[in-house]
Amino acid sequence: MTNRKREMRVSELIRKHVITNKGNDLGVVMEVELAWKDKCIRALLVEPSKEYLKKRSGRRGFVEVPWSSVLAVGKYILADEEKIRFRQERGG
Repeated sequence: MTNRKREMRVSELIRKHVITNKGNDLGVVMEVELAWKDKCIRALLVEPSKEYLKKRSGRRGFVEVPWSSVLAVGKYILADEEKIRFRQERGG
């Protein structure tokens, strides 16, 4: 076994399920925001699960998960619930 971190493609994050450190089913990653200047991931935009929306009064939009709040990536993404926030849908 090596100490080298596993490399991952951004496309591998899309459609992954996000669970919070408080055990809540947050939803599914729909988009990844990149910070081009810093050459890093800025945030994951998650389509909230029905259960999570119900807890949040049915607000519409995405849940923004800052990359700094991601605690682990594996079969699921584990995120710190204290750092996430709702982002209103943009008109189209």
